[in-house]
Amino acid sequence: MAGVLPAWPAFSDGETPQELVAASASASEVQEQESTLDFAIEPARAEAAVTIEPEGSSPSPSEAEEAGAASLASASSDALSSEENKPLTNRDPFESLNRRTFTFNRGFEKIFIDPVVDFYGWATPEIMQKGAHNGFENLGTPSVAINKLLQGRLRESGIASGRFVVNSTLGIVGIFDPAQRMGLVKQQADFGQTLSIYGLHSGPYMVIPLLGPTTVRDSAGFLMDFCFRPDTYLLTPSITMFLIGGYGLTLKEETQTALDALRANAVDEYAVIRSLYLMHRASQLRGGAELTEEELEKELYFGE
Repeated sequence: MAGVLPAWPAFSDGETPQELVAASASASEVQEQESTLDFAIEPARAEAAVTIEPEGSSPSPSEAEEAGAASLASASSDALSSEENKPLTNRDPFESLNRRTFTFNRGFEKIFIDPVVDFYGWATPEIMQKGAHNGFENLGTPSVAINKLLQGRLRESGIASGRFVVNSTLGIVGIFDPAQRMGLVKQQADFGQTLSIYGLHSGPYMVIPLLGPTTVRDSAGFLMDFCFRPDTYLLTPSITMFLIGGYGLTLKEETQTALDALRANAVDEYAVIRSLYLMHRASQLRGGAELTEEELEKELYFGE
């Protein structure tokens, strides 16, 4: 059940869902304006291309050569401009399959998950929702500490380890967050990020049944992070899956309003989710920094 939208945990870290919705709506407006502008300009170009030469005014050979050279130069310039404005390298070679999986996930979510999320949000007091979220998140803190260590960030690894110890004891298995008040700020790291630091490209974009958006590299990273969780070894697999599903439920409830608004404004929901996931994931890999188009390409390009 964690399942259908694990992309949204990434969207909720340090970004308000409303900002994401506004960004996607703005992007749609820009695309519509550009499409309208192109529609208006193309006939004008066609008319300009048709010229009527008066009789007896055929160009001299030198003029014809100059015109040909000018036409070639213009064509080369247009080609270069087109090359510069080309979209980023295609990271979705499995788009057809991904779209079918996305449709399946969305249908499963509507039937089985949304009613549970709605009931949970209605029946559970906010303070209990916060405690449940903290407890589920605390179970993933050892994975953060290990990944920080593998990345060579010893201080941040120590902070994450300290958070786990303090919140698991004083915070009553993580329901409360006294570590934050002690200056042990929340850290973010995963094995996909670790692999990125060691130079492994992200690989193509993927949509996994019941899990949602990811990339080839990050799907492998998810399995390793699962192995880094203490409950993987201390509890039965069914209880561990229940806990992961519970964490997904709390995240889904937190982002439900933003998701509904995004879907209401999106012309192509699949494309919007893909763009938001890839952009935010690239930002995560750079420590939350905003990326230029070139930096985004560098972070997510998966090789020739």
